[in-house]
Amino acid sequence: MAKRKRPSTVLATALAAGGTGSFILNVHDFGRALYEELRSSPSLRQKPQNPIILIGHSMGGLVIKKAVILAHQDGIDRTLADRIRCIFFLATPHRGSDYASVLNRILKVTGVTGLTSSREYIGDLTKGSTSAMLINDDFGRYADNLLIYSFYETLATDLGISSSLIVEKDSAILAGSCQWIDEREDFKEWRDALSESDAARKNHAPWIYWVNANPGAGKTVLATYLQSQFEEFRLQYAFYHFHVGKKTSQSLAAFLRSVAFQMAISNAAVREAVAILFSDDSTFDQDDARTIWSKVFKSVIFQIPLASPQFWIIDAMDECLKYAEFFSLLKATQTRFPLRIFITSRKLPDTQNDEEKQSLTQEILSKSDASFLWVRLVMDELEGVYGYESIMSVLQGIPEGMMSYYQRIVAEMAANRREKHIAKAILIWVVTATRPLSIHELSEAIKLDIKVHLPSAKSAVEGLCGQLVSVDNQTGLVHILHATAREFLLSEEAGEFKIPKSEAHERIALTCLQLLTSPAMQPPRHRNLLRQKRSEQNTSSLLHYAITQFSEHLVGLQNSDWDDCAATLSFEDESAAAVACDNSLIAVGFDSGNIHLYNHSSCQKDQVISHGSPIDTILLDPLGSCVAASGIKFLTVWDLGGNLLWKKRLRSRCILLMSSSTFIFGVTMSGKAFQWALADGELLAEHLYPYQPLDPNSKLRSELVKAPFTASISPEFELLALAYSTGPICIYELQNHSWITWAIDEISRNVAQLVFNPNPDVNLLLVAYDEGHLTLYESWSGIPVQSQASDNRASRNEDLGTIDPYPEDGGGRRELIYAGNQNGNVLAYNSKDGRQIGILYSHHNASIKCLAVSNSKVLASGDINGTIQAWQLDVSPPVATKASRLIFQARFTSPIVQMLFNQTGEHLLISTIDSDYVYDVNSGTLAGSLVFSANQRSIWKWIVLRDTEHAEHFTLVSDRELVSYSSRNFPAKISSSRVMLDYDVEDEFVETGIVSAAFHPETMFLVLDIRQRRKYVTASCVFIFELPRTRSGEAPTSLKPVRILTSSFCMRFLGINRADKRLIFLHRNSWVSSINLLALHDQRYTQHFFVPNEFITNSDDVLPLQTVDTAFAFCLYDKLAVIKNGLKFQESKDLE
Repeated sequence: MAKRKRPSTVLATALAAGGTGSFILNVHDFGRALYEELRSSPSLRQKPQNPIILIGHSMGGLVIKKAVILAHQDGIDRTLADRIRCIFFLATPHRGSDYASVLNRILKVTGVTGLTSSREYIGDLTKGSTSAMLINDDFGRYADNLLIYSFYETLATDLGISSSLIVEKDSAILAGSCQWIDEREDFKEWRDALSESDAARKNHAPWIYWVNANPGAGKTVLATYLQSQFEEFRLQYAFYHFHVGKKTSQSLAAFLRSVAFQMAISNAAVREAVAILFSDDSTFDQDDARTIWSKVFKSVIFQIPLASPQFWIIDAMDECLKYAEFFSLLKATQTRFPLRIFITSRKLPDTQNDEEKQSLTQEILSKSDASFLWVRLVMDELEGVYGYESIMSVLQGIPEGMMSYYQRIVAEMAANRREKHIAKAILIWVVTATRPLSIHELSEAIKLDIKVHLPSAKSAVEGLCGQLVSVDNQTGLVHILHATAREFLLSEEAGEFKIPKSEAHERIALTCLQLLTSPAMQPPRHRNLLRQKRSEQNTSSLLHYAITQFSEHLVGLQNSDWDDCAATLSFEDESAAAVACDNSLIAVGFDSGNIHLYNHSSCQKDQVISHGSPIDTILLDPLGSCVAASGIKFLTVWDLGGNLLWKKRLRSRCILLMSSSTFIFGVTMSGKAFQWALADGELLAEHLYPYQPLDPNSKLRSELVKAPFTASISPEFELLALAYSTGPICIYELQNHSWITWAIDEISRNVAQLVFNPNPDVNLLLVAYDEGHLTLYESWSGIPVQSQASDNRASRNEDLGTIDPYPEDGGGRRELIYAGNQNGNVLAYNSKDGRQIGILYSHHNASIKCLAVSNSKVLASGDINGTIQAWQLDVSPPVATKASRLIFQARFTSPIVQMLFNQTGEHLLISTIDSDYVYDVNSGTLAGSLVFSANQRSIWKWIVLRDTEHAEHFTLVSDRELVSYSSRNFPAKISSSRVMLDYDVEDEFVETGIVSAAFHPETMFLVLDIRQRRKYVTASCVFIFELPRTRSGEAPTSLKPVRILTSSFCMRFLGINRADKRLIFLHRNSWVSSINLLALHDQRYTQHFFVPNEFITNSDDVLPLQTVDTAFAFCLYDKLAVIKNGLKFQESKDLE
């Protein structure tokens, strides 16, 4: 046993009472004397690091308090104050004693001391003494860091004629004991809150105030204090104290009987109701807590409509043997009166209600896999844990007994040296496969993987791995024995049978690809063999798994932050406009006015609601009770079954919807905020938040009146942020409806989105700007905290093969793809592997709008600000691709919509929304311009008719007419002959634009991808025209399309493959397909390869393209996905 260390220094001090004469010293004098003695004591100064503990009896306690005050007020040396750590007060009259004056008179008349005058210090001990009050006030400022113990008298002192306590208990303890709880706002709300609405309610839920602390911290004192307080305030309460001793003192039933008795004593209505209950000869087990709760409380007491709140004070709840049962009884309890429950207890382990127990039971059953050994070992470990995290750790881990069991199994398997490599291969496939394999699939996998044929695969699996793997006799599927067996084989404990996860996935993926590239999977060597039905006799049993699952064993693109796509939803002809989600549902609003509700877990459609007009914003109530949607004119709220709850007319469109448990908060484009009652749509509040210009003295109306286009509200409805098309973000305080600050961007970027941090403790506002920048602002001050560019996301891409799809053979050409991003960078990519080569040049934070590249290796780019740059490229190996020289730069006042080089690359056409310009590339000078109005041209696209007489010029497809213009003498027309394109878009559709155009010189086919719209649906329709090889005469030539690819068949036109003379398009089923340009009337098409949904965008800004080597490039955020050899697979299909 360790020896107890004795204190190194003990200093005792006695207070002199004075002689027979007058004694004028008081408590302040004694305190200063003690302070000086402590400060100058040689014993204490020898060990300055030791703490000091002070013990004071009676008036000595007051003296100590004064000494502590003086030590803390010493402005020169605070060493002594820092050393004082603990004080013991023994019967110290902190607030004086009624017997101080009696003591003074006794001392004056006694013959023992001979005193003839009163003592000054005795006056300091009188109750209500000014001196004691001052000491107490000063001491309270320095007592926070002190450990203080107060002891008071419990036995009366014999005074001769009577006996009494010299120092009463209320004076012997420090002021403020237990009074701290009266200052807590949450306690006062619990004790005092009773609004008129609360009183009028018929049903109430119990309100619990729970105080837990360590043993000896004063929990019982606190409960007793509240009991006296409630008694003083005449509140109706019941008090019960659980304690160790008799069984009944720890019984929940005894507690309930006591509470019922106390409530009956204090309330006549309860007393009468309980009396009636017992007069009906109702009998039940008085030691059964659940029966008492049901028959006495739920059926009788809780049904009485009492006017005043009822309080229960429960002390030491942890001493109750069934405290968890008490909380299960309280669950879902409703009373006809407000019930306030105050509980004190030690800190309890995590309790489990019935739902948690049921959930835990289901978890154990689901993980058992019929293994009784695992269940027994897990239950043994669960007996010693209480926390939820510990329970989950036990269930997810491997029980200790299972580990040794598995180790014995693999040791036996290792002894079979001749065939343990087969056992290892079986375990790799069974453990790593994405689904259970059939015995035939596993046998074929082993044959392909390690070149071993298993004549009796079932016997081999059971014989080599039977203790870890089982074969289902009914389904023939091979399963791992238990989930813990899988975890064991993936861990280091498995020894030589350990399965490296990444290597195993690679091994299975390569085996699947080996099967997919086998001769049996090769397409027919000739196109005529496509229609012949192929024999399926030699089809591998593993083929279906290889086709559907091989990609699951592969790692995604080069992205360290890769997020798995949980599901992809196809909306068919619908166009999504808004989305919202909660814990169980995903709501998508469409331009058609429909709202689709999807299950969060399965992503299956649960409900369709018709709003009636295009959706602007949508909201799912956080409580999961309703969905709200706003459109052009109305705000509607529906329950999740599709029933309309209420509908309100809007004068201005909503830009934001938020909700609380009682109301819906909406912000409109007029700058007004509304609050509607969630239950019935009653308008609760309406306030205008006008724009606050940076210059308050501005006289321009545009600077004084602005309409916000997006908004965000802080999570606790404290702040509202409004963003405008121009100008700073304005932040308003919602409680006082006042503007408080701006969030200003230094270079005046345009806001795209903004959102407050959902954590109310993090006061930050995140703003996304349209140039790819993110900025964090401090919510209340608007001061920027951090600003940086987001991921470089490609916004435009072009390729030499796309701009010049028929390049002449020549040395020095590289397969390159050029792209521009939102940061204004122009980049080069290698089309062979999609990797970025580098940044060629930049437009300095202006998002790239369009690109064009010429045969003479000149790259031109235009940005959203109307600036174009033309650079000479150096692409000759071995020099890295770079922009070597800026040829010219120009700025336009109107947005740029298209750029195009002629075939020689000597001239560059730039088309804006109201003008066309042609520049001489060599000199950088303007060759000519053409100005037009909206009436003259509404839908158009420029094209170069390569390898024709018009190849050096530019041809305009505008409003169904073809016109060629001279590049040298722009805007002079080449010929007066007119070519009219006679086509009609699909029924009920309206033509809105030309997405792309292509020309095939060998067949003289012109292909137009027309964008069309029907209500809220947009789609493509591809028209193929055969142009005349010569044009003559004044009469216009009218051309009808020789083939039409409708929107039900074609999703997007991808280009023309010159080598095979095939038109490439993206089919509606997401397959890249083609038709033969030399057999347009053949009612068949060829299917080549499937394109994942994440590669497909509905935007016309970033289009897929063909590269020089007939690969296909798709934009995937800030990277390129390149698919090679896609056209080699060919499967002929009949037209639908």
